[in-house]
Amino acid sequence: MLLFFCAFFGVLKYGEGFLDAAISRLPEVDMVHRAELDQLGSYVLLWNPREEDIVFEVQVRTKGYVGLGFSRTGRMHGSDIVIGWVDRDGTVFFSDRHASGHRTPVEDPSQDYELLGGYANDTHTVLRFSRPWVTCDSNHDFPLTDDTVRVIWAYDALPPDPSKATLNYHDHRGTKSLYLRESKRPVPNDLNSAMKWDVRAPNVELPQDFDTLYWCKMYKVPTLPWKYHMIGYEPLIHESSLPHVHHMLLYECTLENSKVHLEKWVTEKGAQCYSRNMPLSWNACGRPIVAWAIGSQGEFLPDHVGYPVGEDYGGATYFLLEIHYDNPEFKRDGIKVFSGILHAHLLGEALSLQLIRNGVEMEPLIIDNTYDFNYQQSRFFSEEKLIKPGDHLIFNCRYNATQKNKPTFGGFGTDDEMCLVFLSYYPRLNLGECYSRPDLAMLFDVFGIQNLYENDFIIESYIDIDKETENLVSMSQSQSPGTNADKFKLSHFFNIINISEPASLRGKTFYQILTSDKTWENPDLLPKKAKIPHYVPYEGKDVVCRDASRLKEEEEKKNEVNEDKNIPNSENHSENKVSKMSRSESKNMASHLSLFKYSLHLNIILICLYNYILYSV
Repeated sequence: MLLFFCAFFGVLKYGEGFLDAAISRLPEVDMVHRAELDQLGSYVLLWNPREEDIVFEVQVRTKGYVGLGFSRTGRMHGSDIVIGWVDRDGTVFFSDRHASGHRTPVEDPSQDYELLGGYANDTHTVLRFSRPWVTCDSNHDFPLTDDTVRVIWAYDALPPDPSKATLNYHDHRGTKSLYLRESKRPVPNDLNSAMKWDVRAPNVELPQDFDTLYWCKMYKVPTLPWKYHMIGYEPLIHESSLPHVHHMLLYECTLENSKVHLEKWVTEKGAQCYSRNMPLSWNACGRPIVAWAIGSQGEFLPDHVGYPVGEDYGGATYFLLEIHYDNPEFKRDGIKVFSGILHAHLLGEALSLQLIRNGVEMEPLIIDNTYDFNYQQSRFFSEEKLIKPGDHLIFNCRYNATQKNKPTFGGFGTDDEMCLVFLSYYPRLNLGECYSRPDLAMLFDVFGIQNLYENDFIIESYIDIDKETENLVSMSQSQSPGTNADKFKLSHFFNIINISEPASLRGKTFYQILTSDKTWENPDLLPKKAKIPHYVPYEGKDVVCRDASRLKEEEEKKNEVNEDKNIPNSENHSENKVSKMSRSESKNMASHLSLFKYSLHLNIILICLYNYILYSV
């Protein structure tokens, strides 16, 4: 049997297409992805990324026209759009267009989208079409890559008049960020045989004068008669809570005599993370096995991968949120990464994870040049990526702070910044995190700070049983989770750094220097480069634009050759091979690897300030 986690979370059922009975109107195609673009499920997008092109199918609750487009900003201006409809005679109208403003999109001189079929019934319009990944119309077609794609959509209740050059203004429209080029995600064939565990958060009250609250709570896995593996998770969040939930992390807790130290917290409501009220024993919870952020729908692990559950079986019995653990260890044959999550806040613009091997930069493990804070779904790789001993990983975050006139610090709040990537991999290592700490000596040099008054940065790192008892009593007596939280920001750490030299800065704190407008008026104020090993940059792959009709001819010839040689479909062949494997025999221990990169650029100071607070001793 298998254990299925729904950490904080719960079970979501994968819906089938609403037109199952009528799908015979179009040839059967394996659509590996499905997304409801609107809140009511009236606009459903199916797609299948192939080697040379991508196939789309839209299923929309309307008898009017349907529009689907791709945009850099999520707005109509400058977007790449297709529009289609089916008239009363069953004739399908379809065209490749582009938008130059809030007006009827103009037809492209080069029609690079190919209509594969379409029809309408009493309630819905269905259109299926394809497009090469790289077309020859760079002036009007949006480049579809591994980056986050802002998909725009619209539909109207009535079909347009073909004799008119303009369309009626649409009744419904919206935008949704998606990964279009992502390979098929693994989904177990039979979830009925899996055990399910709902890990539900308490009803936390967010104080009105808070913009950010981190809440931690301890959980214990149900009693297990034998070894189980976690094979996936999905979120369970009430619709009214979605605007307030930023991200969720579930950590394993590994501690000698864990029952003595952790059992007493399981029935409590929890405590504010990183605060004076958080028990020190919770620092034993340092390996994230679930990482959820805005826009994510959860994920299942590959058939041959699972997280062991229970201390008696190589896993953990107690679980928590948001505590850090660092014990790096690499095995000789390396690790295999199968998914990752990129994370920054509102200023995040482009995120990438570089891989340096033997002084040469390889193809990036993950790259997103159009990062969207509101869409942080995990990325599942089509092929597992090997990280070898001695490899260097560099995580880069590019921010756009041109609309801000005050410094942005690293911290927990949405208006603060982070630079994080979470990797899911196997086999399991004793590695919770890799991160960069800020080089305070470098910062002091940049800002001309020569000496400091005596500062006390020592943080207690042992478990005080008496203090633990006080925390337990306080937690038990709290009226409601969140009511006794402290309001603090990590950037306030700079307030305890008092400057003694030079004389012009004497008596000021480092925080006052960083937040002074006068500081940033100095055009020569630039940070020194981080200590990154020298490497030969990755040059990328050449791309060739493909004409849609030519691509269709090549695909037909390829299919004819395969039929003559009786070559089985490689994807199905691979799936059949995997299905013969016994999951209980092929389980590998899996884990998450958190990577941090410190950077300072003008008014940006990243999250690694937080690491310095916790680990400066």
